[in-house]
Amino acid sequence: MSQSDQKTKNVALRGKATQSAIYLAETTALCHASNAIDGNQDSFLDHGSCFHTAHAPNSWWRVDLLQTYIIASVTITNRNNNEERISGAQIHIGNSLENNGIDNPQCSVIGSMALGENETFYCEKPMIGRYVTVSIPRAEYLYMCEVELADKQITTNYPPVKTCCFTDRMKVKMMILLLQILAISNLKPVSAWFPSYQYMQENVALRGKATQSAMLRNDNRAYSHAGNAIDGNRDPDFFHGSCSQTEDGINHWWRVDLLETYVVASVTITNRGDCCGERINGAEIHIGNSLENNGIDNPQCSVVDSMVLGETKNFQCEQPMSGRYVTVYLPKTDHLNLCEVEVNAWVPVPKLYC
Repeated sequence: MSQSDQKTKNVALRGKATQSAIYLAETTALCHASNAIDGNQDSFLDHGSCFHTAHAPNSWWRVDLLQTYIIASVTITNRNNNEERISGAQIHIGNSLENNGIDNPQCSVIGSMALGENETFYCEKPMIGRYVTVSIPRAEYLYMCEVELADKQITTNYPPVKTCCFTDRMKVKMMILLLQILAISNLKPVSAWFPSYQYMQENVALRGKATQSAMLRNDNRAYSHAGNAIDGNRDPDFFHGSCSQTEDGINHWWRVDLLETYVVASVTITNRGDCCGERINGAEIHIGNSLENNGIDNPQCSVVDSMVLGETKNFQCEQPMSGRYVTVYLPKTDHLNLCEVEVNAWVPVPKLYC
């Protein structure tokens, strides 16, 4: 038999990061959770490649790897200032978001790290999980300048095997074709085309890139990035750094590019919770493959009639819609606030074997 060798790759670079609450200060713009998975081990906060939470009990940082991996180790780069603050932090890995992922099994505990040190923490045995959370079980700031996750990958010397299996991309394209046939024939319900044992709904917004018409321009602009609305965190408090917000004005919009075409069943929106809940009322959700008029000319999926402060609400399209771009459009004069946008699309159920 051919021997296999083990290789590792940093799968954190593919993920989406979020944190408990962003640091509130003049340096807020430098403290975003995603800085810790940018591939840069620079340990100086003012260089813009570290994250920094607010001071609070049980602060945490989390990366969603977007799929399940076998994690062998976690490598952390400490900040080049106040190095003792990270001491006692816990690393958790698993598939649950209960308690922000802190209830997942523990991989390791950080004893102490020197200023700017880069150290690898090995799990007792490789652990399976989609979410990696670093939490600090006391009232403290939490900051790290890079988090790297080594995924165990087995490679062999066996020659490639030709099979008749469909790739996931082929399956999605087949779904789109079937949807078009369905729209013409109207003979079968959607469930007949997408049986649950072959397809499931997944939030594909996490895979995308977000933008908006105009970012907030005042002192709070550091909290208002478009990408905050697809970080996997439904926290509705704007000042925790996980919401998007446009400038005040007419006909503002927010858009996510899913990077490829999906069949979308519904869109779930989390409204801002610390104030201004009525701003989103009347917003339109558009889905399609065109960027004309910033995606607003694409077919309409649904309209946000009303939402209360901090509410999470699902908006079903009348029938599944095919598209790469999802645009939330506000046809009035106001700010557009979104604390999370989840795009629920049909994707093939993962299989170990064809």
